[in-house]
Amino acid sequence: MNKLILAGALALGMASAAYAGTPYPIKVECPLTGETFTHTATASYSTYGMHMDGMPVGSWTFPMPVPQCPGSRFPVTKEVYSDAEKTALRALVLTPEYAAVQNEASYYVMDFVMAKTGEQTPESHVWLLLQATWQVRSDMAAYARYAAELAPAMDAASDQLKSEDPENWYFYQLSTANVLRQSGDFDGAAQRLAVVEAAPSDQPMINKWIELSRAMIVARDSRSEEIPRED
Repeated sequence: MNKLILAGALALGMASAAYAGTPYPIKVECPLTGETFTHTATASYSTYGMHMDGMPVGSWTFPMPVPQCPGSRFPVTKEVYSDAEKTALRALVLTPEYAAVQNEASYYVMDFVMAKTGEQTPESHVWLLLQATWQVRSDMAAYARYAAELAPAMDAASDQLKSEDPENWYFYQLSTANVLRQSGDFDGAAQRLAVVEAAPSDQPMINKWIELSRAMIVARDSRSEEIPRED
């Protein structure tokens, strides 16, 4: 997971615009077949804003592109896989379950693989599904389906996040509320926003995000909007 995005997401004005996206090709080895393919990565990027569903605005593609093996679209997330992992993953990609998801958004596929390999946590489940929604914004059927999965994932992670990392709890809850709003589920969005409003924050940016979310939910406005930056 690229936690760099999440770590900076709540500080809309924090990133320097001096670091533009710097693409460069890297060679990635598919752990399933051993074949090497080219993936475009970035040496640096900047963020200078955020959409109401949590997606950063910046000089690179968000979410960060995931290297995927040719053919199987297996998401390569590590430089080195053990022989045992390779054997298990080769078996996994041959299952009907994997075939059913392999053409989904790359972060959705990654979440599926992590669940099957025992690497999924409640937070990673939310984080990967959230990023998957950013990838399918132009496909409303997939977007609504991912949104419907994101909401219960957030519920399952909520208590742990709230006790361990309250700032990320606000980020995930408000992002999820706006994913629901943008999918057309205004009632679900309103219910999630009410949970956030019941836990007042002393962060001006959080309160601005809440205020904007409330206004758009009341107006039944499903547009994707950026949160205005502080000057």
